[in-house]
Amino acid sequence: MTIRHIVSCRGWSSDAYWAARAVVELDRAGHDVTLVCKKSSQARVIQRAKETGIERLETLHLASGVSPILDVRDLRRLIAWLPETQVFHVHRGKEHWLAALANRKSNPRRAVVRTRHIVQPIRPHALNRWLYGSATDLVVTVTDAIRRQIVASGLAPEDRVVALPGGVDAERYRPELPPVHGVDAHLWPGLGQSQRDCNCSHDLKPVRPNQRQPLLRFPQFSFYRKTDCNK
Repeated sequence: MTIRHIVSCRGWSSDAYWAARAVVELDRAGHDVTLVCKKSSQARVIQRAKETGIERLETLHLASGVSPILDVRDLRRLIAWLPETQVFHVHRGKEHWLAALANRKSNPRRAVVRTRHIVQPIRPHALNRWLYGSATDLVVTVTDAIRRQIVASGLAPEDRVVALPGGVDAERYRPELPPVHGVDAHLWPGLGQSQRDCNCSHDLKPVRPNQRQPLLRFPQFSFYRKTDCNK
C-alpha cells in the first residue's frame, strides 16, 4: 500500500514523533510510505525523522492559518501525488483540510485518515461535519475519551473512529534498570499537566522519594510512576 503521512509540526512534538514511528513501522511491514513535513522544519523535524531511519521524505509549505498562495501550491502538489497515493494520513488541521480538498479532484477518491492527538473538543459546525463525516474515512485518537467525544458530537460514526493509545518503544525500554537512591527506576518525571478527560489519571501513581535522598531538591515537584493500564 502506498501511504503518505503528512505532519505540519514546526518542532519535534509528540505528533511528529508519532507520525515518524508510524512511518518506520509501516515501512518495516512492507508498505510504500513517505513522510511529508513542513518545509521550514528542516533542523527540528526533518533531521530528527531521518535519525529514526526514514529515507522517503517530501515537503509542503503547510503555512499557518490561511495563506492563499502557499495553500494553492500545496494543493497542486497534493493533486499531483494522487495517482501514486492510496492513503493520505494527516495529523493536524492544516493538512487535513488540504488533503480533503485535493481528494475532491480524485476519481476514485483516496482514503483519508486523521489522527487526533489532542483532547480539545472539535466544534461540530457544518464544515467540520463535512470534513470528519464525509471527507475522512477513519479517525484515529490517542485515547478512548477523545474517541467518545467525536462520536458523541456526531462528527463521525462510531465504526469509523478508533482509539490507538500510545505505548513504549520495545527496542528502547529497559525494565531491568536498577533502583536509583532506593527508588524504583521506572519513573516518568516531567513538567506539565494531566487532564482528566484524556483518561490518563488511572495510569499514574504518585511516588514520594526518600526524604533523606531526594531525587530533586524542589519540593514543588511531584513524581508519578507509570502503572499498567487496562482501560
